[in-house]
Amino acid sequence: MEENMKCKDKKMNKLLTYYHLDMLSPEERDIFEAHLIECEACRKELELTERFFSFASKNREEIIAHLKRKEIDFIPIRKRTFYRKLAFGVSSLIVCVLIICAYYFIFLKKPPPLSEKIGQGIRGENIKICCPVGEIEELPEFIKWSEVKNADCYLIQLIDKDDQIMWSALAHESKIKIPSFIQRKIKKGKSYYLKIKAFSSDGRIILESKKINFLFIPKF
Repeated sequence: MEENMKCKDKKMNKLLTYYHLDMLSPEERDIFEAHLIECEACRKELELTERFFSFASKNREEIIAHLKRKEIDFIPIRKRTFYRKLAFGVSSLIVCVLIICAYYFIFLKKPPPLSEKIGQGIRGENIKICCPVGEIEELPEFIKWSEVKNADCYLIQLIDKDDQIMWSALAHESKIKIPSFIQRKIKKGKSYYLKIKAFSSDGRIILESKKINFLFIPKF
């Protein structure tokens, strides 16, 4: 995908932020996830957003320490003091702007109204997740589930105990290989959840699974 590729659907662009912050209603989440299947630009932007926030939160102390080590020593003392004050002022202004924006998006601005309706599919049944489920001694190579008739693709989500999506992917058959970088993130003794949705070729949700728990407890 080219770097300048952007989603042409302005409503979905606005929904992406709320989706990442988990602020959408169930119906809005279904509509956005159906859109993700067809929109490579939104999938790429969501992936980059999740990577940025994950990296920044996990490496905050290292980033601050690195910036301190890189402080320029050859600038004259007067200029250095001026630049420090300027940097402090700019950083304070940025923090204030971020706080105001966060307050606006979280408390004041509501998600845009949606006129589109998504098919409800079969709600009396569920996709059965075959593995991994329950307590497991070793991580399987694949996530597997029951095949859904007339399903064009499946959306798979791996969720941590704090209800945050660790990984999501699309598959066209009733199994998907767990990437090695995701396997390394799964820690022993911690609970995780899987959720799977089946979509028709026109983007309707046909069927979805319940949120199924698994606990990784290796033998040794």
